[in-house]
Amino acid sequence: MRPRLFAVCLLLLILLSYLSVPAQPAAAQADPARGQPEQIVLTPNANPRPSLAGTQNYVSPPNAASRPFSHMLLRWESSLPDGAALDLQIRASTDGTNWTAWQD
Repeated sequence: MRPRLFAVCLLLLILLSYLSVPAQPAAAQADPARGQPEQIVLTPNANPRPSLAGTQNYVSPPNAASRPFSHMLLRWESSLPDGAALDLQIRASTDGTNWTAWQD
């Protein structure tokens, strides 16, 4: 029973040490005192708009963000014919080689 008690105490100490580290403001906040994120619009790289008839996929070229970010809001403006659908998925990379999983 003693080894288990020691392991539990050690785990609690590790968790408490993480809680004692002060949080830093996010780099994307223009004014950390306001608590509002910076509004940055990322315009996709200039490339011809695809014409997709039927069920097809299109993966745009990577677009570089000007600053590190932790959250993203997607908004897409498009005209779709009746019965058509648009599904947006995103992924991110810090080095352009290793990517996160696709997210809806």
